[in-house]
Amino acid sequence: MTVTDIRDLLKKTIAGKEVLLKSIKSQNELSPDGMIAASVTSQFLEINLTELNNILDHIELVIQQGGNTSPTWNQFNCPFVSQCHRVD
Repeated sequence: MTVTDIRDLLKKTIAGKEVLLKSIKSQNELSPDGMIAASVTSQFLEINLTELNNILDHIELVIQQGGNTSPTWNQFNCPFVSQCHRVD
């Protein structure tokens, strides 16, 4: 599996969670317990989507820096993901 494969799978995951979030937010006529559950789930999904999009940004950075075809990320020195750079 290449980094671009991982990116593509992550994009599909994000899209699926966005559809789920939209569906939850569009629900009407919920019981009080259902409203609480929908609210908590929506908040969780929003946080999760923010994190996944940040990860996607970092993966895109790795691809831009030449990690496109690498099956592993071992060739990158990433003490902080936002500062990844190729180690030759």
